[in-house]
Amino acid sequence: KLLMKAASFDEKVLAALTKIPDSKQLTREQGVNRLYYLGWTYYFQNDNQNAKKWLLAYESNAEDKTRIARTYYQLGQNEWQEKNYKEALSFFDKLDQFPEFPLRKPTLFLKAEAHYQIFLKDPPQTDKEESIEKIIAHYQTYLKTEDQQYRSLAYFRLGSLFAEIQQNLQVHNNYQQYLHYNQQQY
Repeated sequence: KLLMKAASFDEKVLAALTKIPDSKQLTREQGVNRLYYLGWTYYFQNDNQNAKKWLLAYESNAEDKTRIARTYYQLGQNEWQEKNYKEALSFFDKLDQFPEFPLRKPTLFLKAEAHYQIFLKDPPQTDKEESIEKIIAHYQTYLKTEDQQYRSLAYFRLGSLFAEIQQNLQVHNNYQQYLHYNQQQY
């Protein structure tokens, strides 16, 4: 069978790792790489909990900055897919340490979107306008990157947020930009 059940998969992978000749004499780098690949193996099995466990073990022992950034991004994506927006933010925020990471720009949008989703789920009882202005700032940070992937949706969200705080000129301008990009995300 191509797909194994997650529980038996864990046992089989760990058993295989211990049967590799000289597995107790691995270099530190080889051992750390195994953590990385094990995390990705679980990820491709759609087992986010075990992927997270092994990728975090990798991250705490690794030195390869590109892989660490990729790990943070993927862990954030996993949490995003599970709608754990606060947890996703904790990983996406760590990408600020890696300004050259290729996926950093779209991640800035995902950070803004996570703040927006958290706001929708649990709107503040006080300082609503201040909360909205912080979310607006996140979307504007993304737009400054010139990334095109989520540009249309970012303008749409900004139009909605400015409407909440009754800044009609900004509502108009941002909805116009949304229509201009016409990427049909909605």
